[in-house]
Amino acid sequence: MAEVEGVAAAPGPSSRPTFRGRGATSGSLERYQQVEAAQRALVEVLGPYEPLLSRVQAALVWERPARSALWCLGLNAAFWFFALTSLRLVFLLAFSLMIIVCIDQWKNKIWPEIKVSRPDALDNESWGFVHPRLLSVPELCHHVAEVWVSGTIFIRNLLLFKKQNPGKFCLLSCGILTFLAVLGRYIPGLLLTYLMLVTVMMWPLAVYHRLWDRAYVRLKPALQRLDFSVRGYMMSKQRERQLRRRALHPERATDNHSDIRA
Repeated sequence: MAEVEGVAAAPGPSSRPTFRGRGATSGSLERYQQVEAAQRALVEVLGPYEPLLSRVQAALVWERPARSALWCLGLNAAFWFFALTSLRLVFLLAFSLMIIVCIDQWKNKIWPEIKVSRPDALDNESWGFVHPRLLSVPELCHHVAEVWVSGTIFIRNLLLFKKQNPGKFCLLSCGILTFLAVLGRYIPGLLLTYLMLVTVMMWPLAVYHRLWDRAYVRLKPALQRLDFSVRGYMMSKQRERQLRRRALHPERATDNHSDIRA
């Protein structure tokens, strides 16, 4: 019995993958629980604003080009106003927050009490906003929660890497910050911020209409021709090298031919 217990208790090489698999499953389960908790919290906060979020998504994907163009012009005008104005940043931030708070109070507190409800609106209160290709609030919150959890895990791993390898972390951070400093030295920060704003505005449009796939389909014949031309060029160069070697060393070429015939 002692031998059997000793054999059973001895850890073998086959037990390590099992522990690794259990650790991986526990880590994925913990991540899933964190994503679910963050998603529930976001749904509670953003649930009443589902029509507004759907309109913002529709404007970002340019379902109605005229309205999206107006939104684009308005955002550009607001950006350059805040960038070039002589007003203080604290004043602009406080004034903008005050307008947002007033609009929220009017929409969610005052207007629901003074408006007259329609009979058909009472029947349709349980229905939500549904669009076949836009994200609903739970889907949007799920994606935001995944990004949030991934960011927190990355920061946690980064802090752990800093604690375990301070020298490598110092070199890595100094290299990245030096690159950003050089980039900011030659490109103004205002231009970088505007490029980030344009990227955020155009990225949903590219994903929604699959512009990358369409561009790849159109560029695929040209890429194939370029690939074949590069292959032909390399093969011709290899052929030229072989002919040049034969011309420089004819006795080796004759020996090779004789060996092949033999």
